Amino acid sequence: MKSVVLMAALVALPMAADARNMEDLMTVNTLSGERQEFEVLNHPGAGPAMFWCAAGAYAFHELGLGPNKRVYLVQGRAPSVTRSGWTAVTFTTDPTHPVVAQLPDGGRGDLVLSLSKKGYALSVDSARQYCFDGPDIIP
Repeated sequence: MKSVVLMAALVALPMAADARNMEDLMTVNTLSGERQEFEVLNHPGAGPAMFWCAAGAYAFHELGLGPNKRVYLVQGRAPSVTRSGWTAVTFTTDPTHPVVAQLPDGGRGDLVLSLSKKGYALSVDSARQYCFDGPDIIP
């Protein structure tokens, strides 16, 4: 029995490490001193899941938000505010942000992962789930 438990723990350990590494692949910078509004810098070949993974990980690890709090898309890929010559995707965790507040549905997400629908939202936990899927690097 002990060997089965030990084997299960050893198998699970690399999976947890892989998920944490996925969270660390993208760079997140705060905007205007507001920790609630931040941008995820674009890395070559990064797809939507990697941006949402980084946004969810930042909200969870850096802001300390619970799994049911929401992360909202403010701006799709656009010139970075924090790093010249880069592009980035901007997110917020503030439900009263002007982009979110104007939406009739409060920015609820749907079945299609979006980087273009301003106000699109996922829970912190849903966004972090993309960290466990492996990178969606587009060749």
